[in-house]
Amino acid sequence: MKKFRTKAVAFDFDDTLYSGVNWSFWYDHCKNSVKKIIGPQPPEKQKIIDEALQKEKFGDHDAIALLENFGMGQKEWVKWRTYNKAEDAYKHFEDAKAIKKEVLVKFAKNFPLYIVTNNYIDGMNMIANALGIDLSVFKGIITATSEYPTFSKKYRYLKICELENIKPEELFVIGDSITDIEPAYE
Repeated sequence: MKKFRTKAVAFDFDDTLYSGVNWSFWYDHCKNSVKKIIGPQPPEKQKIIDEALQKEKFGDHDAIALLENFGMGQKEWVKWRTYNKAEDAYKHFEDAKAIKKEVLVKFAKNFPLYIVTNNYIDGMNMIANALGIDLSVFKGIITATSEYPTFSKKYRYLKICELENIKPEELFVIGDSITDIEPAYE
């Protein structure tokens, strides 16, 4: 078995650097937001919207797919999320617990740390401030709305490898879902 040496660490943000949030509120927020973006439609197009919004867990990817039916897509969704910051949604973070700063500082003594997230920078900063997550511990933060406006993390992981002058197998990824981990092996 080939051994790899870790030379940098990439953390997902949501549900990795903190936990304890019941995300059910987000689905309603996404549904309401997409309705505002699309606006009133003729009955035949409204039927497409109504059918899509029947999905119980309607999240970011669903919003983008629905917007694509109306000549919009990820760009419009990210713009909406950036300029309509959803402060009301963040009240649901009251019971969340963040990873302790001391733990991150210990990691940072041995490895350059990065955050790779599908969250937008303003939303991430709001959560970090509310939970006391010190973002200065991280060498870099790569969001879906920064240089790589895509929900696939593959290219953001490769950017870290480029910045650190390391091979992809030398980047250790810590996340809470397969969408965090699988792109590291693509």
